Amino acid sequence: MFNKNKYNIDNIFKIQYIISIKKYKYIYINIFIMTTINGIDNNILENDINIKKIEPFIDIYCLHYLLPYNKLLHDEEFKIFFKNLKYKYYFLNNHICIHILDSIHYKLLQNKVSINMYNKYTSITGQKEHNYDIYQKIINNFDIEKMEKIKVYKKKLGENEIKNIISDGCHRLSILLFNNYSNIEKFISYS
Repeated sequence: MFNKNKYNIDNIFKIQYIISIKKYKYIYINIFIMTTINGIDNNILENDINIKKIEPFIDIYCLHYLLPYNKLLHDEEFKIFFKNLKYKYYFLNNHICIHILDSIHYKLLQNKVSINMYNKYTSITGQKEHNYDIYQKIINNFDIEKMEKIKVYKKKLGENEIKNIISDGCHRLSILLFNNYSNIEKFISYS
């Protein structure tokens, strides 16, 4: 937050620019323009420019296995996780279809899901090829030039909604999004 008293400013005008960028919701840039700062006119202090990047908007979903009879929905820890989903979700047989930014893969990178919960999920759902140590190796050795394309297909969900669902690459897409890679679409193969 800008401190007017810090600079002995007579007048402050705040300008907010909203820039719409492809694949991003918005980027807000707040610039404080001072007309007089200690007797010097028309200065902009770079330290007081606040740029806030909003989450990238990508309409891709990730399937999370719920176990036979949707047993995972009865686990208290996962009940809380599912209750706190930000985006609309869908049930598809014994899977829950969650927006990639709500996925356990992405939330682990944000430290919003514990390592224990992630390991619990991969263990009880029988995903022997996944656990935290393996995910950590993927992160540490991540090379976008050698990365296989993320495989996505279209599926009708809900009434008349067609959604993009990842068939292979939830971890890779989560890493790309978390690290703000640009042109993510070129790393996705749609079928």
